[in-house]
Amino acid sequence: MTKWESNSGLLKVGVIGVGHHGQHHARLFNQLSNVMLAGVMDVDPERLNHIAGQCDTKPFATLAPLLQE
Repeated sequence: MTKWESNSGLLKVGVIGVGHHGQHHARLFNQLSNVMLAGVMDVDPERLNHIAGQCDTKPFATLAPLLQE
């Protein structure tokens, strides 16, 4: 298992910036069976929480904690 894989063997990804394109990346990653969406990050708290809720993932206001996931 690499640091990019979860315990279940899924590829862990995070999306930085959930604006026009990023929100679609988060949604699509969340739908893939071999991917675990570890979280999303954005500087706009309202947009961040909205997209994190839609994708049932963790919201991050800064990059460092997301990278630790």
